[in-house]
Amino acid sequence: MKAVYTIPVLGLVSLDVALCIWWAATDRVDASIGLAVVTLTAILLFFIVRWHAANYGYHCPKCHHEFRISAITDLLSPHTFTKKWLRCPKCGLRSWCRAKPVEELSTLQR
Repeated sequence: MKAVYTIPVLGLVSLDVALCIWWAATDRVDASIGLAVVTLTAILLFFIVRWHAANYGYHCPKCHHEFRISAITDLLSPHTFTKKWLRCPKCGLRSWCRAKPVEELSTLQR
């Protein structure tokens, strides 16, 4: 699966939170159901981010170093569908690094 097809989960979480607030404010749904929706979405987010961090590495456009990042960095870094704003551990440059599946990384130990 390519990075282009990953789900924009943070938008999904914010949508869930907004829906739960609206439901609670209008008494449409019991608050416990809203809490369950937010909790399930957070659990889904956790597993997707762990999967993405384990299966994708990044390529520095300046020095061409290939590296992997932690799940927390994967979650919190600004990103597009195929790139992430990261600091290269080799050259120290902050740039939009391209995501590549681990199988396509040449210099990275798997």
